[in-house]
Amino acid sequence: MLQERKTDISGEQELPAILTKHLKHLRLLCGFSQEQLASELGITRQTVIALETGKRPMTKTMCLALLFVFSRQARANRALRELGLLANEAW
Repeated sequence: MLQERKTDISGEQELPAILTKHLKHLRLLCGFSQEQLASELGITRQTVIALETGKRPMTKTMCLALLFVFSRQARANRALRELGLLANEAW
């Protein structure tokens, strides 16, 4: 499980940094290979590698796409909530 404490995302710049830091772990929680995640996002495997290693900056659009993909997977959804990147569902 993730060792990071729950984080309150008050600034837009924090979200890309947190997702970049935990991208590989979240991908593995979903059971996705780099190729499978790339296919889900409509990007290349090389782009996934660059995002995971921090060699490519993560855009706001990519953050939203990743949150959408990961939030559909139960284990990753739970991890996103623990990181404070998703609110608890009220419905």
